[in-house]
Amino acid sequence: MEESKSEGKNMPLLTRLRARLRTETDLVAEEIGHALLVHGRAGASDEAQALAVTVAEPELGLVVADLPSDSQANAWEALAVAIPKEKRGIRLVLAGPFRESGFEVGQWLSARLDRTVVAADGRVLPAAGGGLFVTTGQDSRTGSWVRFQPGQAPEREGSRFPRPAWESAAVTGTSPLGSGTTAEQLPAGMWLRTDGDERWLAVSRTRLIRTLACLPDVLTVVLGGQHIPELPLDEVKRFWALLAAEDRSRVRFVHYGPVRPEPGNRPLGHLLADTLGEEVNCYAGIPVGGGVMPDVFTVRPDGSHGWKTFAQVYSYPGGAEPAAPRLRAHREPLPGLPEITPGVYRYAPDAVVEVVAAGLWIRPPEEPAHAAHVRSAPVDVVRLRLFHEAGEAAERMRTVAEEVRDRLEYSTRLAVTLVPVTASSASGPEPTGEPEPEPGSVALPWLARLLATGAFLLPEREPDGEPVPERREGSLHGRIGGEGTLHGTEPEAGARVTADVTEDDRAWLRETWRERFEAEAGQVREVLAANPRLSGRSPEGTLTEALAVRLYLAETAGDDLDAALRSGRAGEHVRFGRCAAAGLARLPVLRGPAVTALTPTERQWELYGENPVLTEWGFLNLLTAPCDTLHGDTELLVWSMSGRRTALLEPVEDPVPGRVVFPPGTRFKVLDRTEPVSGSRGRIVLRELSPSEIDGEGRVDPNRVSLDKFTKASLEKAADRWARSQARERVPSTRAARFRHLPGLVDAR
Repeated sequence: MEESKSEGKNMPLLTRLRARLRTETDLVAEEIGHALLVHGRAGASDEAQALAVTVAEPELGLVVADLPSDSQANAWEALAVAIPKEKRGIRLVLAGPFRESGFEVGQWLSARLDRTVVAADGRVLPAAGGGLFVTTGQDSRTGSWVRFQPGQAPEREGSRFPRPAWESAAVTGTSPLGSGTTAEQLPAGMWLRTDGDERWLAVSRTRLIRTLACLPDVLTVVLGGQHIPELPLDEVKRFWALLAAEDRSRVRFVHYGPVRPEPGNRPLGHLLADTLGEEVNCYAGIPVGGGVMPDVFTVRPDGSHGWKTFAQVYSYPGGAEPAAPRLRAHREPLPGLPEITPGVYRYAPDAVVEVVAAGLWIRPPEEPAHAAHVRSAPVDVVRLRLFHEAGEAAERMRTVAEEVRDRLEYSTRLAVTLVPVTASSASGPEPTGEPEPEPGSVALPWLARLLATGAFLLPEREPDGEPVPERREGSLHGRIGGEGTLHGTEPEAGARVTADVTEDDRAWLRETWRERFEAEAGQVREVLAANPRLSGRSPEGTLTEALAVRLYLAETAGDDLDAALRSGRAGEHVRFGRCAAAGLARLPVLRGPAVTALTPTERQWELYGENPVLTEWGFLNLLTAPCDTLHGDTELLVWSMSGRRTALLEPVEDPVPGRVVFPPGTRFKVLDRTEPVSGSRGRIVLRELSPSEIDGEGRVDPNRVSLDKFTKASLEKAADRWARSQARERVPSTRAARFRHLPGLVDAR
């Protein structure tokens, strides 16, 4: 019945498509990765681009369609024509306003192309590790992939792609477990939780869908959540009974939120083994990303990620007197160390490094009598404890511990606390002794003298001791008055920002903004894990650069950075700029129109008339569509070639939907300028110049007249389309200043 209802919903429109053809369509088809992305001429949405690069489809061709809401019937025919003619079938993913129409469109397209089409009956979301997940939100229907073949009845294939070995009716859909408890499907497995405020559930659901590692042979079962009642372990037993024996062996539990009874100092795995009456496997935190063995992070009380664990999976035997848990999976403490027994690595002839639940343990090769107590030390989700023996070899073990700490990856090193262990301190339930004092705080450079707001100010003196010229109100943040000028020459030596970031730059930024980095790192790691295309050669370098972008986009940090960059002077702010530019370069590109509204001064109109080519030395912020709250008498229209969509790294508080940021050094050509007159708005039309249009002496290729005409016409067409639609609020008042800057204008002092 469900298929027949869906089938009749929109088919009258679809069956008349070929009779309503026109000679032109507004669709563009382009190959991105292994997918064909079909979208309107205004550009593809961030959602569609993310879906297009998410997964490689070995069996079928992947087609992502992002048709504008005002698409005519012939647009669907154009979609069919855009798909290359071949025998193999396609997997169709719809984004945008038609995302819920996959069943109807898939069935029509299969008949139209006379080939197999697999489409989603529901909304498709990208999952960690390169998967696709079909969901229907909160209604009672279960989203799924549906296979359409000419002349055959549709066949449902489950919600997850690639389809895991453990997928069955027991792990499909969302259903009540008991009174006030629910089992909800995830791409990686199931989420067992109590019912609660949907606003909090939505936060956890999004995090678990986008970051939880999806493995073909591992059924991940998440227990509990934040800001909801405790999950009774009896409900886990109820779910366990639904699983086949083969699937039980594939389960790995994740302790995500409070459970009842509270485990206390015992690992949750022991309680689960007692409750279920058999051996269970548990992650030592939450698995993130893809790969055969994903990274595992501790879970903070708010659900964000803590430090990356070395112990990753433990096995807990059942029985009346359960034995000690067995380490099933771990990552090596340092590269190149030989593993002499599972989880124990030889560091030197007189020292080994052992992976334990709470972190690492530096000890002599002979196992001490209190070993079981160290191995069972409770995990601190915020601090990684680096234990070192403090007996006869105390000085040597401490030296090795410091060497190991200094060789750890940077993000892990930030979480380390050195903890001496003696036989007496290890005899109790928490064998840690007192943590040793942390190294003295690093004196922050002048740029980062943070205020309570988290912003930084320009210094009273430059690093060389020279007084800084008085800062005039309104001379920065894009509000340049009569003193404004244009860069006619390059900035002074060392002041130009490029994406050629160094490890020194990254280390400086991490130390300068340590508290902000620690607060934001968990969320940004989730973004990186869910979007593999953002990854670089160094995971920690990628994280730092992504955090730099997040920091730039948030609060007043970006305003002050742009002001410093547009001064054309060298300083440590350039390091911040290089890190942010490197992170920005990994984000999706906008090729098409961008816009903002502002009110130029008379002098700025004159400068734009005198300078046909402009270079912007700060970051330029624009939008993919007008904002109802950005008031100005002039439209700034820019054709983007390298502007980056920032949706993936927008801050949680006051994000700007549809923001596009151009890196420092971007050059623009003035195609048209019309000053406002009574009853008519002004307009400035710019085209971003590609590097190939500019020679070594900075001269612009004059033989691009046809390109200029095409670009100008396209921008004007976009402006006309925007004028016919209702603009919505996009830019919060806290972010408005940086959208009122004309490219190329700087402070004249």
